[in-house]
Amino acid sequence: MVLREWGHYSDLRIIEMGINAGYFRHWISPRSPDLDTIKRYMIIAPHQDDEVIGCGGLMLKLKKNGAESMVVFTTNGEQNNLGVSLRESVLLRKKEAEKALNRIEPQIKYLGVNNSNPDIDKDTIERLAKLIDEFNPQFILHPWVLDPPVKHRISNVLLFFALKNSEFNGDIWGYQVHSQLFCNICIPVDEELDLKMEMIRSYTSQLRHVAPYDHYALGMAILNAKMSGDTSIRYAESFFGLESSSYNSLMNTVVIKNLDNYLRNEKWVTKLSPFNYD
Repeated sequence: MVLREWGHYSDLRIIEMGINAGYFRHWISPRSPDLDTIKRYMIIAPHQDDEVIGCGGLMLKLKKNGAESMVVFTTNGEQNNLGVSLRESVLLRKKEAEKALNRIEPQIKYLGVNNSNPDIDKDTIERLAKLIDEFNPQFILHPWVLDPPVKHRISNVLLFFALKNSEFNGDIWGYQVHSQLFCNICIPVDEELDLKMEMIRSYTSQLRHVAPYDHYALGMAILNAKMSGDTSIRYAESFFGLESSSYNSLMNTVVIKNLDNYLRNEKWVTKLSPFNYD
């Protein structure tokens, strides 16, 4: 990997670029965990559609096994590019989420952070911590820590502080939405792929007005199969799994100490004062 004008890049950004280029893939041997032992799990999604893009296949597998699930959407999904009013966009995306997740039948919760003008306070952090403790999942799925969208990264910081107020001590699995990740867990989804595509296509507003996420998800599933190292797998989902203590250490070391760079130096990040409390 060759970089010009090194002064324009932080260490964090260079690591991120290396991952997206596949630089580290020969150092990692993904594993396939025993899904039969999973009885209860939580998915945290910044936006309505992230959850099915990142782990729709896994959700279908766990549903077949009888596992209970909760999906927590951190933002209200408000958008100004869907051909409807902002208020109507929130209702539209909520309706699409309910349709997409119908066959999974999870508990669905909304933290309601404004997607256009996010302002996360201590109450939001404490509400997420309470949901985690009351539902008591074995593990939590959340967007990969270096997924590029800023609101995905804000959700990681939100989870980090929520865990400080929670009794949770299970695993944290980062899932894939917009970029490659350190894949140490690989789940084959050959049998689930068609239904996963149906779930993604339930988000009609996003496919019509934003991007062909079903097409992108298919491409990621094919590449993930290659990353698995098993030539019999045609489609897969990739995750970066850590124990909660290791996730806390990663966030402290890589993210919290470089918060401005991590959040892309966005001007409104200064409003996120709760992210600085201990």
